[in-house]
Amino acid sequence: TRVLEVKVRKETIVSAGAVNTPQLLMLSGIGQEEDLREHGIRIVSDLPVGRNLQDHVMVPLFYCINRSSATDFDLNRNVIGHMYDYLMHRNGPLSEIGINAFTGFYHHMYSRKRSNIAGRWLRMMELDGPFSSSVADANNEADVLGAFVILLKPKSWGRIRLQSGQIEQKPKIDAGYLTHRQDIETLIEGIRIHQDIMATDAAKPMEPEPVRIELPSCQDELYDSNAYWECYIRELTLTLYHPVGTAKMGHSNDPDAVVDPRLRVKGVAGLRVVDASIMPDIVSGNTNAAVIMIGEKASDMIKQDHGWNEEEKHRN
Repeated sequence: TRVLEVKVRKETIVSAGAVNTPQLLMLSGIGQEEDLREHGIRIVSDLPVGRNLQDHVMVPLFYCINRSSATDFDLNRNVIGHMYDYLMHRNGPLSEIGINAFTGFYHHMYSRKRSNIAGRWLRMMELDGPFSSSVADANNEADVLGAFVILLKPKSWGRIRLQSGQIEQKPKIDAGYLTHRQDIETLIEGIRIHQDIMATDAAKPMEPEPVRIELPSCQDELYDSNAYWECYIRELTLTLYHPVGTAKMGHSNDPDAVVDPRLRVKGVAGLRVVDASIMPDIVSGNTNAAVIMIGEKASDMIKQDHGWNEEEKHRN
């Protein structure tokens, strides 16, 4: 193995994300003593690194739309008009940032009959077996509406652990999904809310019909009972890949904190963490903007801590 040595004059910034940042810290001797001792790593600072792992999860629902009012979309025919609208007027579908055009409190997607859009989504989500075949069969007969009930404030927390003392080995991820009862109850409530939406006067003209997924593990539960939906949730819940919290920020008297309010690792001079792992609690939305904010705020604090005066620089 080639060893590369880099000398640092002021401080080191770790920004490897909520999975790899705790791995790097633990391999460097920053973590809980009993975890590090198991892998023969000398302790530098005894901190709860890797704990407090939080993530957003979602539950997919699908409906047959038996009386669709959607217009057909031909990509080759319509994209020219959309490009013109964007280039000349900065509006139209291309002015939206990706999926934001149809995301709100309830994230939904629409698949035209025999378009196989639903099938492509299912493959991306790595859903197969009875689930994908049920949705594909429904989409052969009618348009399909997909909705995703998202848990924004999970009570369940997980943990990152080392697999070994070698950097080449990926860490163990214990996501801890759905270990807190309230998360199940919240997701069931979200499913019920969506059922209410599909029963409104606005939705009734579409004649929506739930796509019933034949899950072998749930066959003993009464369909549409809370017990059925709990089984469904445990079988089909997916991650949104928003892990945070594994190097938690907190005050000096917080036993769960790894970094202080200025993102400096406790007990280690010249080391700071700047990424999603410092979040004490996951945000109620996509983590992207929050992580950008963390980086911007950290840059200001680093300049302050090292005597960099922005106003004086511009005067000179």
